Amino acid sequence: MVGESAADTTAREALLDRAMGPKRKKKSSEKLRRGRRPSEGLAFVARDASGVVVGTVRLWDVRLGEGGPAALLLGPLAVEPGLKSGGIGSALMRHAIAEAARLGHGAILL
Repeated sequence: MVGESAADTTAREALLDRAMGPKRKKKSSEKLRRGRRPSEGLAFVARDASGVVVGTVRLWDVRLGEGGPAALLLGPLAVEPGLKSGGIGSALMRHAIAEAARLGHGAILL
């Protein structure tokens, strides 16, 4: 797992389209993220041996209610469809949770 870079944008978006289908941008969670950046230091990709992006996960800063405590919103988490069930998604999730904890975040919502 490595931190996502600006150069990963096109590959990440294409992966999300393949993994989640054409209606992914209509989901309510997608609407919450639109026009925002993920939480600092909490966007990751997994690459295959040739460097191709095969997995992605991002965490986003949110508040629990108006003026409520800070939390993170997880998602999207996606893996190349032909590589599902190989542990990539689990590894991305564990890495994201560990980094969030290391950075002092206390809650993650799905």
